[in-house]
Amino acid sequence: MKKNNNVLLDKETNIIPAYECSVCGYLYDIESAQKTKEGKVIKFTDLPDDFTCPNCGVKKEIFREVESSRTPDKIKQ
Repeated sequence: MKKNNNVLLDKETNIIPAYECSVCGYLYDIESAQKTKEGKVIKFTDLPDDFTCPNCGVKKEIFREVESSRTPDKIKQ
């Protein structure tokens, strides 16, 4: 496993830790993660307590940690 922008990435399986909304399935991972002004990924666990799902608006506590190799979701418009 190698470290990439504070996220572990397994070269063989391409599985990275991610958090998924239990309500709508929105995936928060290295691709969809919020970034600092410098472009560094903000880990899910470092998000403010008032973070809400960009798709359905539920609180951070409703997300669950998952391992996923699927393409991250884009925010619904």
